[in-house]
Amino acid sequence: RGDGKAVYQSSSEQKGSVLTTQKIFFNDVGDIDSQGNQLKYRMEYKSGSTTFTNTYTKTYAAFDGYKELTTTVTRPGMNPGVTTHSYTERGELKQIRATGGTAFTRQLANNREGLITSRRENSGKVQNYVYFQGAEVASFGNANAPELANAYAMTWRSDYVASRPTSYPVSAGDTLAGIAQLIWGDSRMWYLIADANGLAVGANDPLEGGDTLRIPAVAGSTKNNATTFKPYDPSDIIGNTTPNPKAPPPPKKKCGGVLQAIVLVVAVVATVVTGGAAAVALGGAASTFLGGAAVAAAGAVAGSVAGQLTAMATGLQSEFSWSALGKSALTGALTGGLLNGLGINSSLNEALKSGASYGQVAAYSIAQNLVGQGIAHAVGVQKGFSWASVVASAVGGMFDMRFGGSGSVT
Repeated sequence: RGDGKAVYQSSSEQKGSVLTTQKIFFNDVGDIDSQGNQLKYRMEYKSGSTTFTNTYTKTYAAFDGYKELTTTVTRPGMNPGVTTHSYTERGELKQIRATGGTAFTRQLANNREGLITSRRENSGKVQNYVYFQGAEVASFGNANAPELANAYAMTWRSDYVASRPTSYPVSAGDTLAGIAQLIWGDSRMWYLIADANGLAVGANDPLEGGDTLRIPAVAGSTKNNATTFKPYDPSDIIGNTTPNPKAPPPPKKKCGGVLQAIVLVVAVVATVVTGGAAAVALGGAASTFLGGAAVAAAGAVAGSVAGQLTAMATGLQSEFSWSALGKSALTGALTGGLLNGLGINSSLNEALKSGASYGQVAAYSIAQNLVGQGIAHAVGVQKGFSWASVVASAVGGMFDMRFGGSGSVT
């Protein structure tokens, strides 16, 4: 493009018989806004039989200029990935958070000049950066090995020390930075001369002529190069922040609903049968509030045990939950006492004894279930309403009518 922005980028790599190509398109319609911000671009990838296209969209925040706020990547059949940048009021980048295929949280700290002084990953790894006159001179932390900039690292290398002047006659207008540049090829090493001579002057303060300065015996670079004067580039510290899409979770097994229904029916039948046996054992006391609570608690415990064992056998549950067992007993006791108080239990027992129809028995059983679900929801054991539980309770009531005969149920 005439404004210097890339229109198209292509790369390829041949490994054996497999050719891998990557093409990035930056200049499709709508990709760039009127301010020159890259709003969108797409990347086409092909390697052997693997092909896909990623589409990247960006948003920006306005400070003294435009800064990237979010980048979202989409790919057909994949969940999107998003990178979000957060800034201080001055527009300094303070956090980058990525979701999707590559998830991370990266926190940054800046000094008064806006230079990044620290990078912290959510893994606990931290890297710190030290600057002098706007140039990075050292980095240290547990993310990477400690590093010193080339010009400064040489001052500690005894194997690199060569013959250097031991003194320097000062002329009017000389500066410590200029002398360091002349002797070592690096003006940033001026402080070594200042320390060696006890001078309290700045790098570019003019010196008085006629003095003789002692030059310390240290090594330095003999010429300026890209390593000695490496410009500050925050992207080297920030690292790659391009989001990646994430594969969707595998589909659930279709038989899962059938297995859950089986577990529910087993639990309900065990609850009804055990509750009926307990009611017979308690006799007339089973019709009181406490008796109903005891009968229902026994049935609930039996149902929980039977249901959990069935779930473990079918692979729907990995281990037995004693917490769930205790909650079932509590819910059952409250439900049984309330059902006795409302007379629903006695109505169902009379229906069973008098040879009522399956429909009548199912209706009373459903009434029991509705009360039980309401109490379970109130005490926090259950979330939402379960129609499957209603159906299973009707099946359990008819099972007890068919095989329990004239017994009592809760």
